Amino acid sequence: MILISPSYLILYICVARFGIFSGASSPVDCALIGVDFGANSFATANGMIGMFSLVLGVVGLRFGGKIFDRTGNYQLMQRSPAWV
Repeated sequence: MILISPSYLILYICVARFGIFSGASSPVDCALIGVDFGANSFATANGMIGMFSLVLGVVGLRFGGKIFDRTGNYQLMQRSPAWV
């Protein structure tokens, strides 16, 4: 949406949708962690998942910034596979 019509309204709509959908997935994530790891290991598993998510998020931001610095746009970042 932002690539089609770059404006603050579109940005606010994208941020709101991201927040709603991210918040909607949190209870499901916790339920799956509880089922997979059990109640005794829930806190440890949830903390480890959060830590790895944070590290991978930082690496992704750095990767995106490096791509922008070299190419002047984010097209390669948007086309790269999620596992990179």
